[in-house]
Amino acid sequence: MFDFTAKLGIFVCSCIQKQFFEPGRALRSGLIALSLILASVNHAAVPESAPSDRAAAKLNLYGSVGVESVGSNVRIGASKAEVALTVGSPSQVLSDGQWIFFRDFWVDHSVAHGSLVVGFVGGKVSELTIVTPAKGVALCRMIGRSSSAELISRK
Repeated sequence: MFDFTAKLGIFVCSCIQKQFFEPGRALRSGLIALSLILASVNHAAVPESAPSDRAAAKLNLYGSVGVESVGSNVRIGASKAEVALTVGSPSQVLSDGQWIFFRDFWVDHSVAHGSLVVGFVGGKVSELTIVTPAKGVALCRMIGRSSSAELISRK
């Protein structure tokens, strides 16, 4: 495809130089050839079979993406103890009981990564979300942090 459009561009340019076209038509033809060349270069740079990374797109657009699991032991339904044993102590515990880990967690089969927010209901994981660091900080400010006494009692 690239060879064809390159040859077409060369042909159009040579025709312009030889003035086979009227000046206005030559300019239009040259612009069309240039756009075809650029389209083929862009088409070759991104393969058609490249899978879309929805998790990365959501993280970039919304600042967060929900996940089903982190690693093999942290999943929806896991206990707080399992989370603490697997991931360690949270960086922050919010006043609503969510744990935030300001470390780099990756979404499976994606380039999306960020901080981990774990929500609990009845001592079990109800929500796992990867957030951008900025959104994690915003959550801390918006919801508020727990005092150190609350942090210990909630573990």
